[in-house]
Amino acid sequence: MSRHLLDRDFQDQLRSTSYDSVHIPPDFDSPLPLKRWVIYDFNVTSEMSKDKLGFLEHKCFMASRQGDEMIFIEKEQWFSKAKHVCQSYVWGGKSEQKIVAEMRVAESQKSACDKHV
Repeated sequence: MSRHLLDRDFQDQLRSTSYDSVHIPPDFDSPLPLKRWVIYDFNVTSEMSKDKLGFLEHKCFMASRQGDEMIFIEKEQWFSKAKHVCQSYVWGGKSEQKIVAEMRVAESQKSACDKHV
């Protein structure tokens, strides 16, 4: 999806400066024809309140496998529902945000120690 939207690879490596996150439901790969929301958070730089999240650009796509390739078809009619579903998730992932916060504290402490050397 990041290649399709941003013309770059998905940045799944957690970094204190920025990373990408994905929220995948447990049954997304069901053999049944189910509709599932897979939510991507791109360029996560900090925590974000649900109010601020509502102001981010949201796009909706239907994913379809065509042979070995996934194609994404924009579905504007799903936008309102998607925006509501997105607000039920923590921006950047709950556990990921905790890990990144700890990384920032460690970097800050290291920087403070380096200044005293």
